[in-house]
Amino acid sequence: MAKKQPYIQINEFLIRKHAKTNDDLLKEMNLKLLPGHHLGMIEQSEQGAYLLWDYFLGQGEKYFSKGSITIGEQTNIVNLSPAKRRKYITQHISMIFSYHHTVFNPNQKIGKQIRLFLASKKQNPEQIEEMIQKLFAILKITDYQAVMNAYPVQLSNLIKYKIYLTLNFIYQPTMVLLKQPLANLMPYEQMDIVLLLQQLKTNDMVLILFDNHADCAGKICNQISFFHEGKLIEADTADKMLSFPNHPYSKALVKASFFCKKRNSYIQPVSADIISNTKQES
Repeated sequence: MAKKQPYIQINEFLIRKHAKTNDDLLKEMNLKLLPGHHLGMIEQSEQGAYLLWDYFLGQGEKYFSKGSITIGEQTNIVNLSPAKRRKYITQHISMIFSYHHTVFNPNQKIGKQIRLFLASKKQNPEQIEEMIQKLFAILKITDYQAVMNAYPVQLSNLIKYKIYLTLNFIYQPTMVLLKQPLANLMPYEQMDIVLLLQQLKTNDMVLILFDNHADCAGKICNQISFFHEGKLIEADTADKMLSFPNHPYSKALVKASFFCKKRNSYIQPVSADIISNTKQES
């Protein structure tokens, strides 16, 4: 059997506010992910791992960065201009936002927006129709023409989110980035989305999830990494990180999730007291 090659490799990559300062927001990071690696990047603050998301989104030009991020065919996106980086990432990576309720244009029918999205992913008309049939089969929606002819306001937020998620997986991207996929959902909706993501992800893709909650990553990912103050502090399999974290900060994040080991729990944010206590211990 041929050895799998890394699809994304990050070497000595860092992000700081200015080139001539040492105020690293994302401290020097090394990471290698192969197809089948589904990694949860967990950090309570909106820096560190979250800045990596911003960089993929094309917002990295407001910071200084150095190092390399090599994706696929030896393309180092750090060497690309912001415009070329955004174009490359749009073509090769599926990015799924946490503010999912606003992704559909309220003035266009859902069907038109689905076709435009799939066309933007270089799918021909025949492939697009096949994917539409597959999309609604996955979602178990029989009267799909009614959905295709509906405007976003006519559909529930949960149905729109399921369509949005499935669209971002259906064309079989090699790499998927998710940001807080369970944010602003009711508990019963969270489990619905977790089950859908478990169905959609495959061993042929790299998946990176950015979240505040270890429990969320444990339900979706097979690997988990913890960040603290912009630094990657530990990483291992999801089972090991949820059961036996080593760093005090990792322990606090895991402890903050109810019944984390059961993988079916609700999600609770880390309190300020827990975070301040870990700073004293570390």
